[in-house]
Amino acid sequence: MKLKSKTNELFLLVTISMIFYFTSACVPLNQPKPEPQIQIVEKIVRISDKDYTAKTVEAYERAGNDWGEKLRLENYKPKQINNPFVEFLISGRRPDSDPKGDWRTSNYYFTVHLSLKKAFQDGFRKGFQDREADLVLGPHIEVAAGKIGKRNSEFFAEDVTKYVQDQMNYQSRFKKALDNSVAIFKELIAEGSPADREKFKTSFISYYQNEVDNYLKSTNFYTANKSQYINLDFNKGQIGEYEGKLYTSIFGVLTAEEMWSLLYKKSLHMVGLEMGQTLSHNLITRSELLEWLRRTRTALRNSSIKQEISIIESGFVEEYGRNGKSVFDSMLREISR
Repeated sequence: MKLKSKTNELFLLVTISMIFYFTSACVPLNQPKPEPQIQIVEKIVRISDKDYTAKTVEAYERAGNDWGEKLRLENYKPKQINNPFVEFLISGRRPDSDPKGDWRTSNYYFTVHLSLKKAFQDGFRKGFQDREADLVLGPHIEVAAGKIGKRNSEFFAEDVTKYVQDQMNYQSRFKKALDNSVAIFKELIAEGSPADREKFKTSFISYYQNEVDNYLKSTNFYTANKSQYINLDFNKGQIGEYEGKLYTSIFGVLTAEEMWSLLYKKSLHMVGLEMGQTLSHNLITRSELLEWLRRTRTALRNSSIKQEISIIESGFVEEYGRNGKSVFDSMLREISR
């Protein structure tokens, strides 16, 4: 039994040796092991607007490098202008980025610290890789400076045009409203009762104070010292005097009391104009005009009646023409007896 066991062990050992021998014979001697396969993938990173416009030396140098490389690859020479690059120097945005936005506040190259300008220039030189880099960059900065100057001028031109047009529209609407108010109150002076005139006045002032004065007090256009007035351009004599001032300031809005004073005094002036016109064209007899003047004078019984009568007289003289003052004064003396 022991002999059989030893025979089996010998047979197994021989078999393993033969397998090892034939396996080794299939591989050439001294052959290096194969290197593992590595797939190299180039990662293309698209620089965002934020990466370009960040106020850092790194961002500005990277932006300058990219534009220098772009112009080098496109074989740009001195004095040749790349318009997208010019726009980038102004706004910091590439042509393929979002819309321009507000050009009034978008400046990339011209408003930053010198260190960022220098970083951009250094980056451009590295990207352009040529001694002519500065000769290519310089003209682009010059053109951009000209464009941004013109563009900023356009902002003012646009705003001034709009402001003037708005003022013209405002004046036109204001004049129509004032003329309508004067026409109504003029009739109340001539034919209305004291209660009618007082109701018109109190209602007008009350609403104006609530709607206009309260609004103006919330803005920076309201002046407590009454130094600002509406910018109007009426014909000479149409308004009459208003505390010896003319409405010629650039911008301003009347307070309620000032507005009422303007309306009231212009109404008196219009009364005088109508009196002078009807009498000079024989549309009314002198006796009828005397009665009209008497009613008006009665309606104006207050502490400032002399000033108010003088406003009516100025309108009368303006319309009647020659001898208008002597005619009006004689009628005034007659109704004062």
